[in-house]
Amino acid sequence: MRRPALLAVTLAAGCGLLPSNLTIPYTFDAQEVKHDLGADFKNQQGTFPSVDCSKNAALCDSIPNLPTGATAACEAGACVAHYDLRIPLPVALSQMKDFPTQVSQSSLVNDVQVQSVTYWAAANTLNIATPPIDIYVGPQGLTSEAGGTQLGTLPAIPKMEKTACGGGTPGTAAAACQIPLTDAGKKAFGTLARSFKTPFTILLVGHLALHRGDAIPTGLIDLFLQPTLAFVLPLS
Repeated sequence: MRRPALLAVTLAAGCGLLPSNLTIPYTFDAQEVKHDLGADFKNQQGTFPSVDCSKNAALCDSIPNLPTGATAACEAGACVAHYDLRIPLPVALSQMKDFPTQVSQSSLVNDVQVQSVTYWAAANTLNIATPPIDIYVGPQGLTSEAGGTQLGTLPAIPKMEKTACGGGTPGTAAAACQIPLTDAGKKAFGTLARSFKTPFTILLVGHLALHRGDAIPTGLIDLFLQPTLAFVLPLS
């Protein structure tokens, strides 16, 4: 779901001056990120093994069925698995449904302001809480934090729970939660959106650690992100 774009006029500072800019709010099509964490862990059941590595740290190298890219290390005498999840979300603004024609036909965008980014979990069958999920924005092809700017962080979502922040039905846009945004992230996002014909990337990053006795992750999460921007155009 999305709210229809509205047209507003921003008046120039000073009494009696004519309007100088058009401010056009635009809410993205909801961007879906659906991830099967159980499949990453080879659909295993049970708990992470207790391996005493106090005398031989190399034992952690032989723990089976870890996700591709995961590592296991000896910490305080026991093996701990670390898995960094990075999910890029390509964005092509000018190709989105109902993208404002005033913007697409304009030869100049003075500014783009990031008003909000909301999120909701429409489905969640995970048997563990998600880790906090950092949101980055950056150029097309972004795959790591190093090439982007952090926009904000989604707090951990409890296992098996949908989001319910807006008073509506849990797991729907009406119950969406707000992501607290960084100033640097809003500036970077606005700069990327200003060149709306050039695709860019929103990157979701989560860091998961499994200690002995922790449940091996199963299930999936279906997450939606929905930014709202304001394009500032000159009147002439």
